[in-house]
Amino acid sequence: MGHWCRICGRSRPNEKFSGKGHKNHICMECSSRPKDEIEAIDQTEEIFNFFSQSRISEKNIAWLEVLTVRQ
Repeated sequence: MGHWCRICGRSRPNEKFSGKGHKNHICMECSSRPKDEIEAIDQTEEIFNFFSQSRISEKNIAWLEVLTVRQ
């Protein structure tokens, strides 16, 4: 049974993850990507995760504004 990579979204075998990659859920292929690209994928995913909430708090709205400015 493998792990799921949070960057590419694929289920990969254990051999495709390094020690740090296991903890962070990033496969070796994605960990070689530029850090800016990984951060942009994480921020985009975080923004879209707010859509699943039924109520978004004021604190989360302020955080969304910060995230959209960074994009």
